[in-house]
Amino acid sequence: MRKEHNKKKTNHYCLLVNQKAINYSSAPIKKLTTEIRKRGENYTIFEPETAFKLLNTALKATGAKKWHREVPKTFSQRGKVTMLVACGGDGTLNLVGRAALQANLPMGILPMGKFNNIANSLQKESSVDSTIQSILEGTYKKIDCGKIGDQLFFGSAAIRFTPAMQEQVTHNSLSRFAFKWGQLATKAAADVKTGSLIVKIDAFRFEISPTILNINLLSDSVGIPLSPSSISDDLQAEVIIDFDDNKNNIGQFIRQLYKKKYIYGNEFKLFRGKNISIQPVKGETLYLDGELIELPNEVLNIEISDRQLKIIC
Repeated sequence: MRKEHNKKKTNHYCLLVNQKAINYSSAPIKKLTTEIRKRGENYTIFEPETAFKLLNTALKATGAKKWHREVPKTFSQRGKVTMLVACGGDGTLNLVGRAALQANLPMGILPMGKFNNIANSLQKESSVDSTIQSILEGTYKKIDCGKIGDQLFFGSAAIRFTPAMQEQVTHNSLSRFAFKWGQLATKAAADVKTGSLIVKIDAFRFEISPTILNINLLSDSVGIPLSPSSISDDLQAEVIIDFDDNKNNIGQFIRQLYKKKYIYGNEFKLFRGKNISIQPVKGETLYLDGELIELPNEVLNIEISDRQLKIIC
C-alpha cells in the first residue's frame, strides 16, 4: 500500500489592475507579489485597458465566463483562483466585486483611486504594509450589496448633491480642512436642480424636494463620512435626505460631518431600509460607486440583496 500525502492547498491570487487609476503605482503590487512568492504561492496579474475588459477578465478568471481563446497556459497551471485583488479606485472595486460576488470568492483591495471610499469605510489601517498583510492572512467580512436593475454597488448610490460634489472635487485637490470641504459643498449645492420627488423606503412613503439624496451601504461618499453610523452587513441601506429645503445649510452640514460632529436630526434625516424607490428621475445623474450615469427611466428602484460580498479588511 502506498501512502497518500495530503497536498497543502496553494492560494492563487488574481490581481486586476487599473493603470489609469489616479493614484496608480506599481510599488504596492510588486510588494504584494514579492510576499506571495516568499510564501510559495501563486499569482496572476491582469491589466485590462477598459472597464468592460476588466469586468470580463475578472469573470473569466473565476470561471464565470469562457475565454474566447485558450486559457493562458501559465494561468491554468497555477490552479483555481482563490482570491481576487482589486488594484484601483472605487469603480475598479465595484467591477471586481461583481465577479467576486458571483464566484463567491473573497476580494482584497489595493486602493489607488482619488477617494477610495469603499476601502476607507472598511479598513482600520490604511498603510500598504497592513493592507498587504490583511490580503495574505485572508480574513474577510461580508458586506452588503445594492442592486439597481442589473447594476450592483457596494459603497453608495446617489442623485443630485453627490454627483455635483464629485464634479467639484474632481477639479480640486483633496483638503484636510473641514472648511474647504464646506466651501466645495456650498458650490456643489448651488449647481443642483431640485424638484419634487416621491420617495418610498420600505412601507414609508413621502414627497419632498431634496438637494441631498444618498443611499449608503458604507460610510463614505466622495471622501466624506456621510453616514458614519452605517452598518456594513445588516442587509439595509442608510438613506440620507435633507428636509429643510435650504441649500445654504449644506456647507455647514458637510463641515460638521467631515469633523465627525454631526448628529442627524430634523434638517438632515437618516433612514434605514431594504427597498427604496425614487421618482421621477429621468435625466438625473446617478452616482454609483464613483461612476456617473444618466438615468434613462422615470423610476429608480434600489434593492439591498440578500447576497453579500466577502471582502478582506
